[in-house]
Amino acid sequence: MAEAFNLAITARNLSRLGELITEDHTLITGTEQPIKGKAACLSAWGRFFEMVPDYRNVFERVWSEGQVVRMSGRSLSADDRLKGPAIWKAVVEGGRIREWHVDEDTPEGRRRLGHDSGSPAAGMS
Repeated sequence: MAEAFNLAITARNLSRLGELITEDHTLITGTEQPIKGKAACLSAWGRFFEMVPDYRNVFERVWSEGQVVRMSGRSLSADDRLKGPAIWKAVVEGGRIREWHVDEDTPEGRRRLGHDSGSPAAGMS
């Protein structure tokens, strides 16, 4: 599910993102205020895609813990502020993503998302 969501981000496909999220979806990026609700989140993604059309994420490790999927890797973009090591957390409910978290892969970002350095290898889920 998280990998399909990431493919929709890379394709800048708002319709597909809408299919993959719950009505009460929450988008959390770093320390910014959460965006809540499907319509608000899709609007935010649309604005983001206009501002950063080349943005994409590369997952190097993916692992799951029940309904929580964790990813680590890097973001790519011509915008230097958005590229570099990153971590993600998705909370899945009923086959859709209820929460999507993204943060920098720093000790503080790892603490916020509950990532630990001993996570399983890529492809594990």
